[in-house]
Amino acid sequence: MIEMKHTALPWKVVSEPHFDNGNVYTSIQPVNVDAEGMKPLAMMNGEFHVCRMSHSDAPWRFNYHRANAEFIALACNSHYRLFDALKSIEEEIFAKGAPLGCETYFKIRELALLRNGDTNG
Repeated sequence: MIEMKHTALPWKVVSEPHFDNGNVYTSIQPVNVDAEGMKPLAMMNGEFHVCRMSHSDAPWRFNYHRANAEFIALACNSHYRLFDALKSIEEEIFAKGAPLGCETYFKIRELALLRNGDTNG
Protein backbone atom coordinates (compact mmCIF):
# COMPACT_ATOMS: atom_id res chain seq x y z
CA MET A 1 0.00 0.00 0.00
CA ILE A 2 1.30 3.46 -0.90
CA GLU A 3 1.33 5.98 1.93
CA MET A 4 -0.29 9.24 0.81
CA LYS A 5 1.44 12.40 1.99
CA HIS A 6 0.08 15.90 1.96
CA THR A 7 1.56 18.65 -0.17
CA ALA A 8 4.82 19.95 1.29
CA LEU A 9 4.51 22.93 3.62
CA PRO A 10 4.46 25.88 3.83
CA TRP A 11 1.33 26.94 2.03
CA LYS A 12 0.21 30.46 1.09
CA VAL A 13 -3.10 32.12 0.31
CA VAL A 14 -3.47 33.78 -3.08
CA SER A 15 -6.44 35.81 -4.33
CA GLU A 16 -6.40 36.79 -7.99
CA PRO A 17 -8.92 37.69 -10.65
CA HIS A 18 -8.94 35.10 -13.39
CA PHE A 19 -11.83 36.24 -15.55
CA ASP A 20 -12.95 39.43 -17.27
CA ASN A 21 -16.26 39.34 -15.36
CA GLY A 22 -14.66 40.34 -12.02
CA ASN A 23 -14.69 36.95 -10.33
CA VAL A 24 -11.81 36.26 -7.97
CA TYR A 25 -10.36 32.88 -7.05
CA THR A 26 -8.94 32.48 -3.56
CA SER A 27 -6.70 29.47 -3.36
CA ILE A 28 -4.19 27.81 -1.09
CA GLN A 29 -0.96 27.13 -2.94
CA PRO A 30 2.36 25.56 -2.03
CA VAL A 31 5.16 28.10 -1.48
CA ASN A 32 7.81 25.78 -2.92
CA VAL A 33 6.61 24.05 -6.07
CA ASP A 34 7.91 20.67 -7.18
CA ALA A 35 6.26 20.50 -10.61
CA GLU A 36 6.93 16.78 -11.05
CA GLY A 37 5.81 15.72 -7.58
CA MET A 38 2.79 18.03 -7.55
CA LYS A 39 1.27 17.09 -10.91
CA PRO A 40 -2.16 16.38 -9.36
CA LEU A 41 -2.31 20.03 -8.21
CA ALA A 42 -1.46 21.53 -11.62
CA MET A 43 -3.92 23.98 -13.11
CA MET A 44 -4.21 24.86 -16.80
CA ASN A 45 -2.59 28.27 -16.17
CA GLY A 46 0.55 26.67 -14.68
CA GLU A 47 -0.31 27.32 -11.03
CA PHE A 48 -0.44 24.60 -8.39
CA HIS A 49 -3.39 24.66 -5.96
CA VAL A 50 -3.81 22.68 -2.75
CA CYS A 51 -7.43 23.85 -2.87
CA ARG A 52 -9.53 26.63 -4.32
CA MET A 53 -11.78 28.42 -1.86
CA SER A 54 -13.98 30.74 -3.90
CA HIS A 55 -15.04 32.00 -7.28
CA SER A 56 -16.97 35.14 -6.62
CA ASP A 57 -17.32 38.83 -7.35
CA ALA A 58 -19.30 39.53 -4.15
CA PRO A 59 -17.00 41.25 -1.59
CA TRP A 60 -18.66 39.63 1.44
CA ARG A 61 -18.18 36.15 -0.06
CA PHE A 62 -14.59 36.94 -1.06
CA ASN A 63 -13.77 38.14 2.49
CA TYR A 64 -15.39 35.05 4.02
CA HIS A 65 -13.50 32.63 1.76
CA ARG A 66 -10.23 34.55 2.17
CA ALA A 67 -10.52 34.38 5.98
CA ASN A 68 -11.19 30.62 5.80
CA ALA A 69 -8.24 30.08 3.48
CA GLU A 70 -5.92 32.07 5.77
CA PHE A 71 -7.10 30.06 8.79
CA ILE A 72 -6.53 26.73 7.01
CA ALA A 73 -3.05 27.75 5.79
CA LEU A 74 -2.04 29.01 9.25
CA ALA A 75 -3.29 25.83 10.92
CA CYS A 76 -1.51 23.57 8.45
CA ASN A 77 1.73 25.57 8.49
CA SER A 78 1.74 25.51 12.32
CA HIS A 79 0.65 21.89 12.77
CA TYR A 80 3.99 20.15 13.24
CA ARG A 81 5.44 22.85 15.52
CA LEU A 82 2.31 22.76 17.68
CA PHE A 83 2.34 18.97 17.80
CA ASP A 84 6.01 18.87 18.83
CA ALA A 85 5.49 21.57 21.48
CA LEU A 86 2.49 19.78 22.98
CA LYS A 87 4.30 16.45 22.96
CA SER A 88 7.23 18.04 24.80
CA ILE A 89 4.93 19.65 27.37
CA GLU A 90 3.15 16.33 27.91
CA GLU A 91 6.46 14.56 28.47
CA GLU A 92 7.61 17.17 30.97
CA ILE A 93 4.39 17.23 32.97
CA PHE A 94 3.40 13.56 32.91
CA ALA A 95 6.45 11.45 32.19
CA LYS A 96 8.91 13.38 34.34
CA GLY A 97 6.38 14.51 36.91
CA ALA A 98 7.99 17.96 36.82
CA PRO A 99 6.11 21.05 38.02
CA LEU A 100 5.43 23.79 35.51
CA GLY A 101 8.78 25.54 35.30
CA CYS A 102 10.38 28.14 33.08
CA GLU A 103 10.89 25.74 30.18
CA THR A 104 7.19 24.85 30.09
CA TYR A 105 6.23 28.52 30.43
CA PHE A 106 8.20 29.35 27.27
CA LYS A 107 6.63 26.44 25.38
CA ILE A 108 3.16 27.60 26.37
CA ARG A 109 4.12 31.16 25.38
CA GLU A 110 5.25 29.88 21.98
CA LEU A 111 1.86 28.22 21.48
CA ALA A 112 0.16 31.51 22.35
CA LEU A 113 2.31 33.36 19.80
CA LEU A 114 1.38 30.80 17.14
CA ARG A 115 -2.29 31.24 18.05
CA ASN A 116 -1.89 34.96 17.39
CA GLY A 117 -0.42 34.35 13.93
CA ASP A 118 3.32 34.39 14.67
CA THR A 119 4.61 31.39 12.70
CA ASN A 120 8.24 32.55 12.68
CA GLY A 121 8.68 31.95 16.44
